[in-house]
Amino acid sequence: MKRVPGSKLRASVAALALTAGGIVAVQAIAAPAQAGCYESNYGSPVQVYVGGVKRGVEQLRSPETCNRNGVYYGKISDTYTDGSCLAVRYYDPAYVGTQGTSCDSAGYNYTFWDQNGNVWADFRGQLTATGALSTNYYNGAY
Repeated sequence: MKRVPGSKLRASVAALALTAGGIVAVQAIAAPAQAGCYESNYGSPVQVYVGGVKRGVEQLRSPETCNRNGVYYGKISDTYTDGSCLAVRYYDPAYVGTQGTSCDSAGYNYTFWDQNGNVWADFRGQLTATGALSTNYYNGAY
């Protein structure tokens, strides 16, 4: 078998590219369940779906939110015009509670204080008319 210069290097680069592509695909799939600060110094809006329908948006309302001080400054907006309202419910060990409710796209500003000192909590959107819940969103490093 004749050796072709650089063929091992090309094969290694191709294998690395395939591996990196797989990692990117996994991250892209996982991203919708992550919210807010999630181990970063910036926030990203979360599209809140209940029953497969986009009902609203949860987002940061202050640049001081992602500084790991245990205080999350958020805003919930009901963007689905069906007359119902959308609440944001937080789940922190030994605590479950509604932090804010919005009935329109103008939204409602709320503040969540971490309950156990670890700056990690989950939240879900909830329709006030039916009690139906969105998927669980993970929020960390706030």
